[in-house]
Amino acid sequence: MNHFKHPLGLAGCVAALLMLLPTSPQAQTSSVSGFMTLSYSLSNNSSRYLRSIDDGGTFRSGSIVGVQLDSKFSNTLSSTIQVAAFESDRKDHATRADFKWAILNYRPSSAWLLRGGKMRNNLVLDAQNLDIGATYTPARLPPEIYFSTNLLEYYGGSLTHYFDITRRVEGSLEVFGGRTDTYIRTLGNNSSNAFFINVPLNLVGLNVKAEADKYAAQFNLSEYKNANNSSMDFRVQVKTIGLRGPVGPVMGRIEFFKADYPDQSNGPKSQSGAVIVEKTLGKLTPYTTLAYSKEESGLQNGQQRKNRSVALGAAYSLETLSKLKAELKHIKTGEDSALFDNAPPYLDTNVMTLSFSKIF
Repeated sequence: MNHFKHPLGLAGCVAALLMLLPTSPQAQTSSVSGFMTLSYSLSNNSSRYLRSIDDGGTFRSGSIVGVQLDSKFSNTLSSTIQVAAFESDRKDHATRADFKWAILNYRPSSAWLLRGGKMRNNLVLDAQNLDIGATYTPARLPPEIYFSTNLLEYYGGSLTHYFDITRRVEGSLEVFGGRTDTYIRTLGNNSSNAFFINVPLNLVGLNVKAEADKYAAQFNLSEYKNANNSSMDFRVQVKTIGLRGPVGPVMGRIEFFKADYPDQSNGPKSQSGAVIVEKTLGKLTPYTTLAYSKEESGLQNGQQRKNRSVALGAAYSLETLSKLKAELKHIKTGEDSALFDNAPPYLDTNVMTLSFSKIF
């Protein structure tokens, strides 16, 4: 039984852990912050992109509002709880409110960090701050890479060791494990009605990261396996690489994602990648993104799902914690694309996104 399936159950477990600790559960210090992104997207095509974007326009995709409580109970013990309302990942045309974070942190020294609760896997560079649009430049991080929080969020624990690689480079090694309550969206051919199947997955993995000033490099290896006792043996290994830092006068980022199914001789294979280049000019930061995704069924003459996109956009800092963003993206697909609903083969379309993000 998954005891963390209900958010209230998760919050209760975190509270119970605090009561059992030898230190007082009364927080020495606490702070409350909020965040929001209001996003509007419009496509020039009737085929829905990212579940809800079409030629009718929508505010649903990418919009989110949330609040976060950070508490410090002692020099070694703290917690983070974040609740948000966002586009449901379990039902179309719906909004869902849930815990995004519910973490208990224990840091006995600067070299070690132990965490438990509802957490997020660092599959991508912006996994930890993905919901807080004011912390990054693009109006929409490339969905070819940032495609599903289902695989990012999990219930479990992690142990991180921090160390110095050189005098200027800090490294970290994290091992983690738990369970993710994944919902897989399925859409029938020529159908506008989608249904969601709950597939709980056990997760184990490691994350290696090196940081120096504005530079960062990350490697993540994660394995997801079917948590239900059934005849279907589902196991997928995911490898990701992320690099970020200044390149001459611009800031650059490269991310790569690959998934394999080692137990299936003819299992599907997927890979995706993205490049983001941006240049800050005072309060204005223009940027461009290039991204692709490819999924092969593994069967002879099997259909390939492909997606390529290029975007031009800009973010304008109204103040330190607020950004106004605009983006125009051009997208081309192959025979099919995982990012569109029942799109005709070799679709060629444009998507405009306007957004306002704020931390308060």
